[in-house]
Amino acid sequence: MLGTAALKIGPAQAGLVQDLMKQNMRGNLDPIEAIVQLMDARGVLYEIRDLAATPKDSPERKASYSLLPGYASRLRKLANAAPTVAGLAAGTDKEAQVSVAYGGEGQDTSLTDPIFITAGQVLNYSGRGLSEAAVADPACAAAAISAIEDLLGKVPQNALATAQARREAARAARRT
Repeated sequence: MLGTAALKIGPAQAGLVQDLMKQNMRGNLDPIEAIVQLMDARGVLYEIRDLAATPKDSPERKASYSLLPGYASRLRKLANAAPTVAGLAAGTDKEAQVSVAYGGEGQDTSLTDPIFITAGQVLNYSGRGLSEAAVADPACAAAAISAIEDLLGKVPQNALATAQARREAARAARRT
């Protein structure tokens, strides 16, 4: 049904449909929450990197397979968080920080491209699990960690401190 509806949309409505899709895919996210999500994704990537460094027949690796869908779930949040944080870092609208290749209004490359590219190498095609390469090679997760850290390094320090405080408060609340 959506496919037939898309066929009936004329050029005048195409921009409206594209804007609605962008809002659905990259909704409005609080910049501090977006930083928290990037930090959480970085933590998951550290775990994936360490997992990939274990021998293939290790008990740790076998025990961790049940965690992989949860890891993927946290990494999928990068799709919304990275543009928001890039917009904060650059002082612009988030869509200006997403390259045209990813449906944004940015240049051929943007602040979000390294995150999208490296996260795409860690996640499988469906985004519901991890790629075989990510589980086999620690370099996949390490590249994504580096991309996140590069973007976080461009964010104002007061925003990073606020996000870290929010993360710590949430962690403390989970312990009680």
